[in-house]
Amino acid sequence: IIGAMVETDDYLYIATEGSGLLEMDKKTEGYKIYRLYDDKDGAYARNILKSLYLDGDKILCGTNAGTVYDFDLKTRQFSLFHDFKSQNGIYYIGRNRQGDIVAGGVNQIGLAFLSEGKVKDTFPLKGGKQISFPNIRCVLEIAKNVYLIGSRNDGLYYYDMNTGDLKQFTASSSAV
Repeated sequence: IIGAMVETDDYLYIATEGSGLLEMDKKTEGYKIYRLYDDKDGAYARNILKSLYLDGDKILCGTNAGTVYDFDLKTRQFSLFHDFKSQNGIYYIGRNRQGDIVAGGVNQIGLAFLSEGKVKDTFPLKGGKQISFPNIRCVLEIAKNVYLIGSRNDGLYYYDMNTGDLKQFTASSSAV
């Protein structure tokens, strides 16, 4: 069990380390495993799920291999939603208030917004510069286009896309 879980009225879905998606029936306490790949050589690593997001009648699943799959709750089938072409984990997946998919991952993935098949992974700052956020583990939109972004190595960012304001909070300083 990795820790990411989502819940529907009847089921609990849990991300696993190498077994794909575990579905537990809350009434019977029975469970089923749904794998992205068959149990063959190398399938363990390709079935590691790092993040889940309940998105209507689908669950978006971020993998350890830089891909996002959707799991259809009606058909119980996976389909590829997006491939970041990176062998890095996706530790956060959700939607922002505009409806874009927001993904947070390590190294090359960083913070990325997915909208209409396009990826946005650089963001404007005051003065016209652009920034990217590597090694992202969690994201919270606290107001429209205003985010708290948790990173693996660089602390917590406060980023306002409306104004380009950026603040960084680390263990060694209150704000940088």
